[in-house]
Amino acid sequence: MTMASEPETTPQPPIARVLIVDDQPDNIEVLARRLRTRRFEVLSATNGMDGGRLALTERVDLVLLDVMMPRMSGLDVVREIRRAKTAAQLPIIMLTARDDKETLVEAMASGANDYVTKPFDFEIVLARMVAQLRVRASFQAVNQDRARLQRQVAEQSAARGEPQAGADDGWATPSKA
Repeated sequence: MTMASEPETTPQPPIARVLIVDDQPDNIEVLARRLRTRRFEVLSATNGMDGGRLALTERVDLVLLDVMMPRMSGLDVVREIRRAKTAAQLPIIMLTARDDKETLVEAMASGANDYVTKPFDFEIVLARMVAQLRVRASFQAVNQDRARLQRQVAEQSAARGEPQAGADDGWATPSKA
């Protein structure tokens, strides 16, 4: 008797690449494990300085960031990231035990996209992540459309012998936003 072979399943690509920055390795591990089961790729850092560096040098789609950390606070990390990337380019969700109004207001004013207090409900964090990733995807789609239209205008202008305007990379920088 021959057994029918099981169909091979192709691994699904990750939904997004998430950076978790928290000074408590246990917090990172619990959250990373749950995100990986939902097909997220996870990077992590245990201090603000390393987290800020990873956010700016690695391909990251979303940052989950604690406020209170050694070497550089989460609020300073947000400010550093926002000097280089807009809220639509790289969403940042603060995950912190700090539940005071002042810290929440400062985080949002510094450029955080959202703020969730610990202990948190994973499903709520996941829903907020998905919402921020949708906004990011919409931003990227608009910029791709804009770049395509700019290329078409440039091609039409060139065909008519008109001078070319300066090139634009299609991404709004913080100074242009």
